[in-house]
Amino acid sequence: MKKVVCIGEMLIDFVYVDTNAGLSKGSNFIKKPSGAPANVAALGNEPFGTYLKNEVVDYHVNTDFVETVDMPTTLAAVSLAYDGEREFAFNRGDDEHLTLSDIAMATLLNNAICQLVLFSTQKRSSFSSYLHKY
Repeated sequence: MKKVVCIGEMLIDFVYVDTNAGLSKGSNFIKKPSGAPANVAALGNEPFGTYLKNEVVDYHVNTDFVETVDMPTTLAAVSLAYDGEREFAFNRGDDEHLTLSDIAMATLLNNAICQLVLFSTQKRSSFSSYLHKY
C-alpha cells in the first residue's frame, strides 16, 4: 500500500466571529488549525506549533518529518467582509523555513503519493526540483 505524503504548511487561523465587522473592526475570534494539508511541514517552537502538532497526532498522522524551527508559527486572521467575501491577513513565520535533505526526500517519496502545496515561490521551485529527481 502506498503512503500519502503532504508537503505543505500548517498554521493557525483566527476566525473572527463578529458579524459584518471585517478584519478592521472585528474583535472576537476562535482559534482553528489550518493550512494546506501537511504531514511534512515546519512548525514554530512555541505554543501554537505545539498545538498544531498535537492536533494532527490526535488523528494518527505520522509527524516524523514535521520540523520544529526557531520562528513563530504562521498566523492568519480570517473574516467575512461586508460584501460577504473572505478577508485574510497573514503573519508569516515558520512555513518559509522547511528544509529536507535528499535522504529525507528519498525516504518520503519511496512508494508514495505526494501532494505538494507551498505558497512561497522559492520553496515551490526548490521542492519541485526534488520531485523531478524521484
